[in-house]
Amino acid sequence: MIIEYIESVDDENFLTKIMLETDYSGRDSLQIAVELEVLDLIQAPKVEAVIKRILNSDYDTSGSFFEMSTPYQIIEQQTAENDVENRCRFYKKRDIEGMPQYDSNFNIFQRSMNSRIKGMIIISMLFVIISVFYYNQVIE
Repeated sequence: MIIEYIESVDDENFLTKIMLETDYSGRDSLQIAVELEVLDLIQAPKVEAVIKRILNSDYDTSGSFFEMSTPYQIIEQQTAENDVENRCRFYKKRDIEGMPQYDSNFNIFQRSMNSRIKGMIIISMLFVIISVFYYNQVIE
């Protein structure tokens, strides 16, 4: 019945979403199929295509993580006409269409942004605490 349903689905994105849907314990459909050794399901052509799609990203990941950083671009591009530092300021939208992406860019940037926010909160709290103690000493 599962194989008949999979064969009836024509949208690859929908099938991928179904196969990656998790149960309450966090296992997805593929993991459950492997645990139960449902080989007919795993070896179905559409499921194999979904597995290959999951393991091989849709994005070009031939680039280095450093290629996305501004200092790397400044060092690598040594022409005076192309001002990389001015083009890659934090408030400007970056055009990354022609650049190959590193496979974990999103995860690294997401975690680094969360860490940056937490760090700013901690530094702000330390500044307030030190300022309170300093002003308390000055007032006395």
